[in-house]
Amino acid sequence: MNISIPSLIALLTVCLTQQQLHAQPVFDEGNAVSFEICSHPKATPISGLASSSFLAGDFKQRQVLFITANTTNRQEMIKSSQLFHAQAGTSQVGRDLLRVGGLFTSSDVIDSKYPPESKTPYYSGDQISQKYLWRSLGWLAPDMVIVWKEGPEAKIGLPKSASDKLRTACKKFYLTVYDLEDHHLASALTSAKQTPANIGNVPAIELICAEKLFPDVAHALLDHLATESIPQISPAHAELIDRRFRTPLEVAKQLDAAYGHHLKKVSYQPALSLIARLNLDDLLVEHSRHAEVEKMVAEYVSGKKPTLEKNANGSVTSGHLIFSELAHRVDKDKYTHLVKQAADQVFGPDGLPLPVMPAHNEMSDAVFMGGPILAAAGNLTGEERYYDLCLQHVHFMQKLCLRKDGIYRHSPLDDAAWGRGNGFPALGLALVLSEVSETHPVHKKLRRGLQAHLRALVKHQDPTGMWHQLIDEPGSYREMTSTCMMTFAMLRGLRNGWLEEDEFLPAINSAMPAIMSRISPTGELIDVCTGTGKQKNQQAYYDRTAILGKDERGGAMAFLVVTEYARYLQERPDKEE
Repeated sequence: MNISIPSLIALLTVCLTQQQLHAQPVFDEGNAVSFEICSHPKATPISGLASSSFLAGDFKQRQVLFITANTTNRQEMIKSSQLFHAQAGTSQVGRDLLRVGGLFTSSDVIDSKYPPESKTPYYSGDQISQKYLWRSLGWLAPDMVIVWKEGPEAKIGLPKSASDKLRTACKKFYLTVYDLEDHHLASALTSAKQTPANIGNVPAIELICAEKLFPDVAHALLDHLATESIPQISPAHAELIDRRFRTPLEVAKQLDAAYGHHLKKVSYQPALSLIARLNLDDLLVEHSRHAEVEKMVAEYVSGKKPTLEKNANGSVTSGHLIFSELAHRVDKDKYTHLVKQAADQVFGPDGLPLPVMPAHNEMSDAVFMGGPILAAAGNLTGEERYYDLCLQHVHFMQKLCLRKDGIYRHSPLDDAAWGRGNGFPALGLALVLSEVSETHPVHKKLRRGLQAHLRALVKHQDPTGMWHQLIDEPGSYREMTSTCMMTFAMLRGLRNGWLEEDEFLPAINSAMPAIMSRISPTGELIDVCTGTGKQKNQQAYYDRTAILGKDERGGAMAFLVVTEYARYLQERPDKEE
């Protein structure tokens, strides 16, 4: 059925009158949050506009997301169709608040085949924008997506798999209804087995109408759908709610089942998961995991297997932190020699101290890879020289990599502020300070460094609570490990009084729900940057693979921050929000 513009206006007037729509925005234009999904240099940009509650996954409201190529007046688009009370007294959605957001990109991106069929990693190769868009629709988890396209005829496109209830509701809106192909974005969201970010499906439709009619058409359509008890909560949103309503201890137990069950080689990735398992035992007042961890390290303690390779890299050195944890918790005499062995790499063949721990490779990672093991050696042996060398090591790396704005470039090769290249220094200093008495001069000097770094990082936290693959590039992907490491450092700082709660607790309260939503019950994670050495330019960091699924490194960082959060809440339960 073709409807002329005058007829459509008349029809909408009737719809608005009959449904008694009262447009009562709950935020004004100034409270809408602009955010970026993709600004990859080789891709089509994708930007967004929504309320902070939408981005935080507010559970009280149904959430509708428009996706469009029309970016000429995006503020007006959202403002005119945004948030209203559906005055449908008999519907399930009656008087529920509908929150509306928008994503803006090009027609080429919207009209591509979905899910993205590219075999190249996220987020590089081809179809980069499509990858960003598809995965973001998982962690945004709206209850409905409406793909809006401009066209002379007002009509609605439905996936073939659309529910009978949605199909009936759209037909009752008196516009032409047509079927979409299976590869269409709305169709793939509704029914694809490969769901966005492996979160869940999202019901979706396509709306075609002229730009000047969009505000009225969209507004009337949303009110009509609300009257018909649509949107209902989507599978994606339901999954996100389930994930976020887990307690930190519940998440820790789920991660415990997935990570920390081997130490085939001494390196930080499995070692941090073993430490997190010890933390979990402490929280549960159990000892079974302590026994399991001791069994896993027994061959190293006995000397049957070496812990250090010749010219060991930083990952191996920092892997020795598991022995410092066991020395503190179980038996100092049994494990301290392995900590000292790793720390003693700071001495050259002549026995004199080197200016920095070897194998630093000029990367900011080395703040973590070398600093904490030196501090642990000082704590366990009582030898002051290890504290002094720890301070020397950290200052060496800061001079090499710390930028004037307070965040770290990954290496002198380029000024790019890689996410994990900032997570490592934050985590590293938090662990160093945990090993040094607060009255010690080294503690005071390094504490100031941690405070300054975290203050600089808070400024770059995303509205969703995450930090990015490139700290100061909000259109790079939201990266899991860096967010976990920086949040851990803030939590450890609050627990020990190194940081002020008024300054850092809001960042933690924003980050933890985002972290929890990116951890599945079986330990799969969303957007973990793959292992990364120093890169020659910023583009190379944009192109690093973002892992979706289980990952030993990501699992370790998630496990650490979740147990630290559980400890914080256990000590200060009134602070949970």
